[in-house]
Amino acid sequence: MKKTILIIIIVFTSCQSRNSSEHTTIFYANLDDCKTQVNIKLSDLIDSCRFIQLETTSESIIDNNINLLYIAKNQILIGDRNGVYKFSGDGKFIKKLINTGRGPNEISGYCLFHYYEAKNLLLIDDRLASKYILCYDIQSECFRTPIKKCFPGNWSNFIVYEDSLLMGSALLGGYLTQDPDPNPYALFIQNFKGDFIFGIESTKKLIHENINGLYQRMSIHSGDKYVHVKNSHDDTIFNFKNNRISPYLIPLFKNSSDIPKLLPDAGTKHLSWEKYENRVFMIFNLSEFGGWENKNGFARAVYNNNFYFLNKSNGKYAKVKTYTDDLLGKVTDIDASMNSIPGAPNSLPNGKLYVLYFPHELSNSINQISSAFPKKLLSEFSLIKENIIETDNPILLIGVPKTPLLILK
Repeated sequence: MKKTILIIIIVFTSCQSRNSSEHTTIFYANLDDCKTQVNIKLSDLIDSCRFIQLETTSESIIDNNINLLYIAKNQILIGDRNGVYKFSGDGKFIKKLINTGRGPNEISGYCLFHYYEAKNLLLIDDRLASKYILCYDIQSECFRTPIKKCFPGNWSNFIVYEDSLLMGSALLGGYLTQDPDPNPYALFIQNFKGDFIFGIESTKKLIHENINGLYQRMSIHSGDKYVHVKNSHDDTIFNFKNNRISPYLIPLFKNSSDIPKLLPDAGTKHLSWEKYENRVFMIFNLSEFGGWENKNGFARAVYNNNFYFLNKSNGKYAKVKTYTDDLLGKVTDIDASMNSIPGAPNSLPNGKLYVLYFPHELSNSINQISSAFPKKLLSEFSLIKENIIETDNPILLIGVPKTPLLILK
């Protein structure tokens, strides 16, 4: 691992002398020795905000387990374990587009989604239909011809790439089940006809006591300028451009194994970050495996989590100490048991940020809300809070990243 880091830093240094048109920013962070801590507020992160109250009807009751949320120009798509719903841009319920079930034109409750905004298509990788990507036309409200997978089986994630291709990453299953002809690629690209175009071969190994020749896959994330990818059990985040990868975020640790294990040892560290990334800041999680504990007769993995904030304008980073939602008047002390920062805004690939509020969160909020937000927004907030009931659908706060960003300036 140390040799790998050294090579990457050398590449970084050599890149600085290239033509500026080829230069991309590389961030690196020494997370073992990070002494700086930061307190973050919602009002520090989001700008040009507005509220959208999702209409509640007998046909549009959203549960708490949302697995798809996309805010497009004139519509909002919400998906939960019961199906996919379409709302207007101001939150009015339009239609339940897709039901879950086993009937025609229904999907299972085990799906990956990708919304292709340029063509207004919802692409669905249904775990129970593993030979195809389902394609739903939002405008026509009907399924199109499914897209054949160049590698059948369950994919770990996928996105539309350069408006005409699909970029995908398969699960480790082909290796774990000793498939005689497993997909050899950590990352691959196909066209919409199902033809294989390009792949990065799996070369990063994993150690497992019962399986030889086990290799990592890459996770895929839509970035601010580039697609970002990362080997599943390594920590460096890469840019992907012109079928090549280059370093983007390099975390540095004192102690790291050269080849990670599929089942980690106590002390193993792992970096993760959100599915989409905005152009202004990044919040990422450094998770350390703490071992196993017995929970009601079942073994449960224990992780210690630390969250870090990166200001992308200058590369400064710090450990997150507290997060304050100053609309709710709620301060959260970040501790190692948290899997995410409660209430932190989520990014979308079209540049928007959003926070999802459930009715009970607004009902329990204090009345003294921050004057850092515009008066119009505070009036909207007070009106929603006065009229909402516990069984209503969630409320969305929608905005864009604040610039200039004053955190870690």
